[in-house]
Amino acid sequence: MKSNKPRWMRLLERLTLVFAVIAVLSPFAALLLPELLQRLTIPQASDIVIANAWVRPILIETSSDGQMGGMEGMSTNNGVTGAYMVIENRGGTADRLISVTSEAATTIEMHQTQIDEAGIMRMRPQPDGIEIPALTTVEVKPGGYHLMLTGMTQSLELGQSINLSLTFASGGTFEVSAVVADYAPEE
Repeated sequence: MKSNKPRWMRLLERLTLVFAVIAVLSPFAALLLPELLQRLTIPQASDIVIANAWVRPILIETSSDGQMGGMEGMSTNNGVTGAYMVIENRGGTADRLISVTSEAATTIEMHQTQIDEAGIMRMRPQPDGIEIPALTTVEVKPGGYHLMLTGMTQSLELGQSINLSLTFASGGTFEVSAVVADYAPEE
């Protein structure tokens, strides 16, 4: 049924209704809009925390022609060492360490040391990375998960440090300084 009201009056009623809805919703918008805009413009702090990063020392010999050799006294090592750290996920969602790089090594692989059915300790590659469950701390340590650095581009002497770049499935990338040490540093 068509209204007998003039068109301008119907338009005025609709505008009044729109403004009334805006007036009712504006306190909620005032509370929610700044937080929404902040999330869109400011990067959020990560739920991943990395601590106690360290790497074992290694001495790379160079021959007279400048080629890299093995570790002094351990030529079968071929410039391989391990890196370790503690990774804590303080968030409510699991994440995964998917890659690690460093200028100190041409390749860094993730491995886990496990004991097989025969009681023999074996190193298993982790091509899909290392799972970091929600609200959990994962120790990357000797005898467990570890990072194997191969193709060393430099010697690593006690007290030095190297930079490691860790990338997670969530998209976060962390630059970590790992101290060269024989044992994990004190917290």
